[in-house]
Amino acid sequence: YGYYLAAVRGMTEGAVLVELSGTDALLQVDANLREQTAWTQMPVPHKIEQIYLSEIGTVPVIHMDGILHIIMEDIVPLDRMTQQIIEEMNRIYRPPATGVLYVQGQTLHPMVYVKATNTLVAENSCGSGSIAYAYYLARNTVTGICCASIEQPGGMIETEIVKEAGEIKTCRMGGQIS
Repeated sequence: YGYYLAAVRGMTEGAVLVELSGTDALLQVDANLREQTAWTQMPVPHKIEQIYLSEIGTVPVIHMDGILHIIMEDIVPLDRMTQQIIEEMNRIYRPPATGVLYVQGQTLHPMVYVKATNTLVAENSCGSGSIAYAYYLARNTVTGICCASIEQPGGMIETEIVKEAGEIKTCRMGGQIS
């Protein structure tokens, strides 16, 4: 949306502020219409933990503003399994939204449940899910910049996690706009 907003305002490059569901903060989008790129600062994930889900096993859960993301590696997305995960997350945490991130190779298939509307959607791409998965990939990095290219049904999202002394300092996502 930030890239579109920059275009409507007649900008060729620069920063715009946008709202994002799940957080009260305005987020900066750096758009470059000449290069057709946009990068967005994202809220920093709060924590990652391992939990046990019945009939599935131990899986990582990433806590973020307004949403929890569960990483399901090398598992084919199944409606029944997704529903079971959402029910367990609602029983344990009661989050406003739950993302079930099925990862096969380098491709992420996000499924997002929103409690307020009681809807479950197979997303083309998911920004918070991209950051959650990038955080998971960077979990063992103590200090440094961790970059990941995350393929999704809607295209590629680039991520960048900056960590110091084991803590995330900033995270952002973006890339080429198609």
